[in-house]
Amino acid sequence: YEPDWKTADFDGVASFFAPMQVRSKGSERPKQAKISDTRVKAMDSGKLKKKLANADDAKKEKLKEAAKWDSPKFLEGAELKGTDSRLWRKSWAKWVIARDNTQTQRYVANRFWSFLFGMGILNPVDDFNSFNEPSHPELLALLGNEIRDHGFDIKRFYRAVMKTRTWQLASRGEDKKAEPWHFAAYPVRQLTPEQFFAALIVVRHESASQRGMRGGGNPYDKDLQQAKAYQKRVEAGKIGKNEKKYEWDVDAIEKLKAQVDKMSDDWYLRRRVSRDYSKFSDDDEMMEADGFVLTIDQALLVMNGDITAILSDWGKGSVLDGITSSSDKLERQIERMFLVALSRKPDDSEAKRYKQFLKEAEDEKAAWEDALFTLLVSTEFATNH
Repeated sequence: YEPDWKTADFDGVASFFAPMQVRSKGSERPKQAKISDTRVKAMDSGKLKKKLANADDAKKEKLKEAAKWDSPKFLEGAELKGTDSRLWRKSWAKWVIARDNTQTQRYVANRFWSFLFGMGILNPVDDFNSFNEPSHPELLALLGNEIRDHGFDIKRFYRAVMKTRTWQLASRGEDKKAEPWHFAAYPVRQLTPEQFFAALIVVRHESASQRGMRGGGNPYDKDLQQAKAYQKRVEAGKIGKNEKKYEWDVDAIEKLKAQVDKMSDDWYLRRRVSRDYSKFSDDDEMMEADGFVLTIDQALLVMNGDITAILSDWGKGSVLDGITSSSDKLERQIERMFLVALSRKPDDSEAKRYKQFLKEAEDEKAAWEDALFTLLVSTEFATNH
């Protein structure tokens, strides 16, 4: 939000994209949209006035709406002089990464800093305006210049930041009065949805049995099979006269398939469950909240979701079966559970509390399920620290 920006400023920026057309052929497989820019004829102000004078109310609204998108203007800058609308988006892109455009440089630096630290140098990360000040303006300017001087090389940016003492600090800071924006200690932060569910999957990998962990495979395997089968039918002249015709791009499918093949086996499962989780978000801008907050629907998804249900399985070789069969002693079983879930052993008070709970339980299996679940929904499990 910027009080000095008016509707005309937003219309000016939107005008850069008004000529853009997205088209796709329904017969293409895989579906690939083609983006092009068409000519938009700017309306002379004199002609516009005449048309408005002779138009009814409905026509006037249409004319006014169309006129809003034919005058591209850079944000806080001058109007674009070029009249060929097919070049408007290119002009915008050139301005965005221009050397004298410090806005983009600081935006990019702040955004990628927030990926590393869970918060930006300016927060909220997207609220660059005249009244929101960064915590370390000199640092943000320096990082922006580094981004600019090295061609927006994000890998280099990451290397530089991760070699700093600030990045390498422990999460347990010595200064108790330090605020998070001081970066005096590495900030404890909530895992993103995909990170959280990936952590659950890592716990599942402790199981000797991989039942229920099929990630869906490579979705392009099926497309490739269908494409080759269709080509054979075309070559054999077996496509019916009234049958819908398709244009399969085998090269494109093979390239997409090769990209997915490089990913981990459970990537599809992680993406699917985190996407389902995000659908229930009340936040229409960012899932990386400052605090560990779940909506009711999200909490229910975590408690009753596919992965959580799989983790409570008692089949041979399951996580719980592996924990309880790791030793005859309850203390060792509890220790194993903590190592599986939190990668650490329980302290004395935790060991005592869990031992008492499991010993007094009437339903042993249900008690073990509850015990493991308490660790998986703990703040410790769901945060990066």
